[in-house]
Amino acid sequence: MNTLQIKYFLTAARCLNFTEAAKQLYISQPALSQQILALEKELNMQLFIRAKKRVYLTPAAVVLLHELPKYEKLYVDIIERAKIANEGNSGLLKIGFMEGQCMPENILKKFVDFRKDHPNIAIDIFCHSFGDLRRQLAEDNLDLIYASDFLLENNPSYCYESVADNYAVALISKYHPLANRMITEFSQLKNETLIFLHKQESEELHELIRKDCQRAGFIPNIKYASSLNENIMCIELGIGVGIINQDSYGCYNPNIIVLKDLKIAKRKFVFGWKKDNINPSIALFVNYILNR
Repeated sequence: MNTLQIKYFLTAARCLNFTEAAKQLYISQPALSQQILALEKELNMQLFIRAKKRVYLTPAAVVLLHELPKYEKLYVDIIERAKIANEGNSGLLKIGFMEGQCMPENILKKFVDFRKDHPNIAIDIFCHSFGDLRRQLAEDNLDLIYASDFLLENNPSYCYESVADNYAVALISKYHPLANRMITEFSQLKNETLIFLHKQESEELHELIRKDCQRAGFIPNIKYASSLNENIMCIELGIGVGIINQDSYGCYNPNIIVLKDLKIAKRKFVFGWKKDNINPSIALFVNYILNR
């Protein structure tokens, strides 16, 4: 039973006259009769008792006449809400970001503009480590993540769009012996302790940096930090050279120097989501960021 059949049945049931019902529906009386017969066949039940001068409702038809208007209204309401969501007039987006990460100015401006242009789309923000960010997306606790592309690439369950360049940078304490030297080659760090987040947070990032070390001709001496805050503290205290994402808050620490000439493990920042996530606000948001 489709919505048109429901409309035909309800009109005929209220009129109890196929000719009058057909006039109200702007169709011919034979066409209405055919639609009612098709509906009776589909439901495998008689709905009308046809007499010479009028028709009567069967008990089954009385039930349908009482209940179907509720369904019809519910259906219309559901379609209307879907249209509103599709047009971007309302909705909820749960977006995850890498902890301790600043957003590039151009992306930040678009994000702020999106909220102004779509005030009825609520946005919840969450910050997670590399590993937790991917886990939260996989478990449907997030609709979108802003992250490095290597977190999602080569996984057919995800889609993503690149929005900015991303690379790791080397950071040292302003009191580190290298602070006053010109560092332009990764090989100049071969005798230093490199501070990484634990490997389980992002095996892909570790592999990328190890390859850079290999190309520079050395095997890195690594000290692991359990969190970004611990990583930054180790750098600040001069315990080693930090390798962290560009635009991390550590890059703006007054006690830390960014070795800007070293661009390590260059990749892309992306907005990513699961392919099977049907939230219509995802496409609206991503298209806005890409095309604004």
